[in-house]
Amino acid sequence: YERGLAGGRNTLDARQFWSAAAVEELIIQHCGGCERYIFPPQELCPHCWAEDLVWTEVSGEGTVHSYSTIHVPLHDAWADRVPYTVAFVLLEEGVFLLTALLDCPPDSVSIDMPVEVTFAELPEETGLFPCFRPG
Repeated sequence: YERGLAGGRNTLDARQFWSAAAVEELIIQHCGGCERYIFPPQELCPHCWAEDLVWTEVSGEGTVHSYSTIHVPLHDAWADRVPYTVAFVLLEEGVFLLTALLDCPPDSVSIDMPVEVTFAELPEETGLFPCFRPG
């Protein structure tokens, strides 16, 4: 099971996250000890140190916590996509995801804007990635 970016997405149990994304499901670890959601993946709950972490499908709904619009492509593969927006999305479950914001002109993005998950292919990568769009 290989993904790009030097395998950076295959650490710990991240393979489950990417396997779920491939079938358009968004899963996050959930702690059976303190009932909190955890992302990025961990071996132990960072809140209560429990080992009882289970991958759980989440709502896929959240809000834009912060964002940046990219006007100069950092890689040739993204040249035809500028300007594009990347955002920290706060999921309803209380965890943040760094993601691409799709179907939203850069000048219409705002803090606390409601968003929902969608899945898309990204340049120079294979498979689907969880991205977000206005919700």
